[in-house]
Amino acid sequence: MTDGEKAIMQKAIQHYGETTEIIVCIEELSELTKELTKHLRDNEHSVYGIIEEAADVSIVLDEIKLIFGSAGIESVRAEKLKRLEGRIDNDMLHRMG
Repeated sequence: MTDGEKAIMQKAIQHYGETTEIIVCIEELSELTKELTKHLRDNEHSVYGIIEEAADVSIVLDEIKLIFGSAGIESVRAEKLKRLEGRIDNDMLHRMG
């Protein structure tokens, strides 16, 4: 996130409060879930709704990082990505063998 984006998000957190921004995050995650479900149910469904909700989720997740601390989140994220890579490599080995 850019410094300008960070400033806007911090302003939102200060203005609306952490609790409200956490609730907004939950709502945005739900809206993305709904759009993804519509897409799976109906292949003709426009992907614009997915893109719009994914953008909203990206913003609120950045706000969550500001509220709870991005260092801890990034550390756990790195560990989880390593585990994912290990599972993929393991799956690939088993498919080849």
